[in-house]
Amino acid sequence: MGHDGKIIAELTAMYVRGEPTANEYEHAKLLVEKEFSEASPPPPEPKKIEKKPSKPKRKKPLWYYVIIASLVIIVSSWITEAYKEMTKSPAERAAELAQRQADEQAKVERLEREKQKALVEKAEAERVRREREVEAREREIKDRQEQKVKEAQQKAAGYHCLSAWNSSNPILIQAVKGSLRDPESFQHVSTSVMPVDPSGQHSITMQYRARNGFGGMNVGYVVGKFRNSDCHFTEIKSFSD
Repeated sequence: MGHDGKIIAELTAMYVRGEPTANEYEHAKLLVEKEFSEASPPPPEPKKIEKKPSKPKRKKPLWYYVIIASLVIIVSSWITEAYKEMTKSPAERAAELAQRQADEQAKVERLEREKQKALVEKAEAERVRREREVEAREREIKDRQEQKVKEAQQKAAGYHCLSAWNSSNPILIQAVKGSLRDPESFQHVSTSVMPVDPSGQHSITMQYRARNGFGGMNVGYVVGKFRNSDCHFTEIKSFSD
């Protein structure tokens, strides 16, 4: 209770006791109310509540609408198919059953044809593989036979006793070097061999160069015979120009 309320309450109590008259009471009451109404500050204005701006709604991404549309289409399709299935007549159901059985039979026949085709292709591949193996074995046998013939021809010609590097005969070279004054000066020129004779031997001739006792280079020849079987020399003769 404010000060004006307290004063009015005291005036009222005094009026009840009969101290002021009714006119004095009303006059005093008006003065108090007027005094305090002028002295009291005006009531504060109510605060304005500022509304915060609402956040704009976030726009949904495109994939969201795509998913929703897809779900709607799928559900609609399910409902449509279910409705069609429920409203089919017995004749339509029988026709569908017959079609499914025919499709299943066609599938079985197709799988059987593919199986038979695979078996035929496998058998053909096996046949080709075996033919190639036979051809490879025959070619290998032929190559070995040709190699044997070649080796026999070379042996008949006496080439098996010559060096593959320069067609010389190492045994004949060592024999010639042993008879020279300066073995280090030996130079091989050529070697020729005659085919094997009825006695199983080859005649051989070798031309060479070597330094003589006066420091000059002479051309020499050596002839001999060796066995075809083991390349063993049975005769060696040497002479110079």
